[in-house]
Amino acid sequence: MSCVPGGLPITEVLAVGADLEWLGQAIEVRMTDYIQPGTNIAPPPAPPLPSGPDAWADLVRDIADEDRLILALTIAPYLAPEKLDVFLTKHAVFDRRFTEFGGVIGRAHGGLLPTAETARFLLAGGHIGKRVAFQQRLSPSGALLRRGLIRLDHQSPDEPPLSARLVATETTLNAALSLPPTT
Repeated sequence: MSCVPGGLPITEVLAVGADLEWLGQAIEVRMTDYIQPGTNIAPPPAPPLPSGPDAWADLVRDIADEDRLILALTIAPYLAPEKLDVFLTKHAVFDRRFTEFGGVIGRAHGGLLPTAETARFLLAGGHIGKRVAFQQRLSPSGALLRRGLIRLDHQSPDEPPLSARLVATETTLNAALSLPPTT
């Protein structure tokens, strides 16, 4: 577990730390369900938000848990890139990454940069109905884009729309990277 200066676990100090731990748990549940279909493991609940001053908690307090998880996925490369390493797993038969996990490798960043496809896999897995419904979540009318919390970086306009990289906006990054006030 990561700690902030002074040795306190980040999850006790920052809501963003708790959300990143939650993301790790959600990824683990999704991967277990993917590898062993029918396990029917319930996704972990969102962690409670602190009532005190916390920029991340203020940012995510009134959005749906699914959107909150997408935001955690979006900021993971900045604060906990190792949480996304499982998505770099290679398919043994085809000797390449699993297409359904989405994500791209950056030019300088050695880890995975999540795409909209990564978010869809995390929330919908292989369930076709949920995968179709997911499209609305990252449409211009969806809460994350409408509120300016993320943007979609379409590197290749001829490719499927969900191949767009999830990019945190300045508002989201400022909230994720701010430390709580010292007392």
